[in-house]
Formats: sequence, structure tokens, C-alpha cells
Amino acid sequence: MTESSWLLSVDDISSIIQSVAVSAVAIPAFLGINSWRKEHVGKRKLQLAEEVLAATYELQSVIEWVRHPASGGDEGNERPNREDEPINRQRLNDAYYSRIARLKADSQQFSKLHAIRPVFRAYFGERAQEPLQVLFTTRNRINSAVAALINQREGEELPVELRRHYESIIWDMSTPDEPDQVKREVNLAVSQLEAICFPILRTK
Repeated sequence: MTESSWLLSVDDISSIIQSVAVSAVAIPAFLGINSWRKEHVGKRKLQLAEEVLAATYELQSVIEWVRHPASGGDEGNERPNREDEPINRQRLNDAYYSRIARLKADSQQFSKLHAIRPVFRAYFGERAQEPLQVLFTTRNRINSAVAALINQREGEELPVELRRHYESIIWDMSTPDEPDQVKREVNLAVSQLEAICFPILRTK
């Protein structure tokens, strides 16, 4: 092996020095960008956890109000075709329909959470959607139960057990010591969401 075969030229040395210099700049820059990205994602997850949990608490209160058995005298007055009903049936159907009126009054709360859901899913995963879905399913069940109770033909009545089933969905049947099934489902969904969000919030 000749001396010239292993000696580096000035150009070779210059290229190596340039490569080292580029790496010395690029690696810290890459690490800095990666650190910034992690910090940004962490802040966004924190923000989403706060927003979703706050919206969930609001909807929990909304559902409790919607299902509160008491109803005002004018609730349900905007119900279509109510003037065609006998007065006793009209009052009962108005009481049923007041659940829908309350849901409509607070529809913005559902819309707010619905708008956040896709981003929340992207950051927290598919399973994080399950507790949120319970809230929307509960709303749909209340709407469906009210429709079933009201939309009966004249002279026809629902079987007693079926009527009680629908009424247990739209009216809170809880006792001080025992929440009813709907309230248990909503409370469980809120607890599951807290388990997802609290670890993020505690890093604040």
C-alpha cells in the first residue's frame, strides 16, 4: 500500500469538516423541534382534557335537569297538534314533551361537545370516545321515549310495563340512596372520562 492510497486530500478533509459542522447544527435543531413538538402536544392534550371534562360536567347537569320529574305549567305548550287532544291527555303529553323542550333549550351544550370529539379522539384514542357517546345516547333515548309516549293513537294505550319503561328513561326515578339506571350510566361515563383526563390535568 502506497502512502498516497491512504492519505486524505485537502478536499476530503474539508468535506468531512463540513459534514461534522452540519451535523453539529442539525442534531440539536432536530432535538429542539422534537422537544417543542412534545411540549405542544402536551399543552394541547391538557387544553382538550379541560374543555371536554368541563363540557361533560355541563351535560351531566343538563341531563339531570331534563329528567327532573317536575314540569312548569307552560312547558310543552309549543307541542304540535296539542289542541286536538282531550285536556287530560294534553296535560300528560305536555309533561312528556317538556323533556324535549329542555333538551332543545340546552342543545348548544351538546353541539359544543360534539364539535370537540374528533380532535379529542385524535389525541386520546378511540376508547376515550366511549364515555362521551353515553351522553349522546342518553339524549337520543330520551327523545325516542318521549315520542313513543306521545305518538299513540286515540283510544290506544301502551302496555303498562312498556309505559313505565319509557317513563323511567325520561323521568328520574332515583332515591337518595340509589340512583336509577340512566343516572348510573351517566355517572359511570363521567367517572370513566375523569380517569382519562385527570392524569393529564395533574401534570399542569
